[in-house]
Amino acid sequence: RGRALFAQTCALCHGQNAIGGVKDLRHMDRATHDKFAEIVLGGIYLDKGMASFADILSEDDGSAIHAYIIARANEDWGR
Repeated sequence: RGRALFAQTCALCHGQNAIGGVKDLRHMDRATHDKFAEIVLGGIYLDKGMASFADILSEDDGSAIHAYIIARANEDWGR
């Protein structure tokens, strides 16, 4: 489910399969992981060009996308 949501809402800017794009999300630091929901749903990075998706994503959707990005990072590290 996270993969499908990512493809619909994130891939345009962040690249298919979370590779490349504006920011390669597979390489997020701990601080970014910790505030992922605030970024995606709360709009705390509006000034950096990151839109809020609170109008189309639920908290569960945001969590599913975050889990997908973590899975992609682990795949690339061979975990």
